[in-house]
Amino acid sequence: MKKLGSIFTVMMVMMTMMLTSCDQMIRNDLEGTWRGDMYMVRDGYRAVYTEIEFIGDPYFSRTGTGNWLDVYSDYPGDYFCSRIDWEVKDRKIYIWLLDDRDRYGKPFELVIWDYKLRGDRFYGYVDY
Repeated sequence: MKKLGSIFTVMMVMMTMMLTSCDQMIRNDLEGTWRGDMYMVRDGYRAVYTEIEFIGDPYFSRTGTGNWLDVYSDYPGDYFCSRIDWEVKDRKIYIWLLDDRDRYGKPFELVIWDYKLRGDRFYGYVDY
């Protein structure tokens, strides 16, 4: 039984390392500026495109800062911009819009899930 326990422990450590390593690789691939249609809507207006800039934190493997920009064609002001904090965790990207807060004063949160990075393309789904 002890041998089974130690094999299980080794397997758990390896799986944890693989997940952390995977998140680390994703963080490295995310760094930079991505532009595309995120289907963002504000006050009934749909954004023409969204630009997200990911800047990795040199001291932490899965976090960073950056900027979020939604550009509209008919919206008053034509754009929405916010500084962001982000984290990669369990194959999801959590993004906090620091300049857009809910009624309790907490930063608005977005989650990008089931995403794929292929060359210079970024695919995924956004929940907000």
